[in-house]
Amino acid sequence: MLPPGGPLYDRLMREYKLVVPHDMDGLCTAIREVGEDALELADKVEAVPDGDLIVIRLSGFRLYEGCSAIRAASPKCCTMVGCPICSLFACMAVAGLGRPCKIEHVATDEDERSIRLLLRPLEEIQHPE
Repeated sequence: MLPPGGPLYDRLMREYKLVVPHDMDGLCTAIREVGEDALELADKVEAVPDGDLIVIRLSGFRLYEGCSAIRAASPKCCTMVGCPICSLFACMAVAGLGRPCKIEHVATDEDERSIRLLLRPLEEIQHPE
């Protein structure tokens, strides 16, 4: 299954020459710049490493109503498939870190209209030769 954020990631790469750094700090900066500056998804985007996780917070998320509607139908959608936005950030993590990444958890805050996304980079998959 192709990630829902794949086409958006590909377009950013092709048309806007997105460069995803291969270190955690650079990756987090790129996620912030894409979410806040390039796509203007939220008033503020934060991305920080926290142990084995990457924590992304979109405060004043402009697509909050759609996110809330999907979560009302089934909160598991967020971690099973992921919307194109959360999936985009996971695609960036995969490209930057060179290993698979899982959407571990997604939480919303109605008062702040914010989304908190936890990404877990996984160990690199070893393919038999």
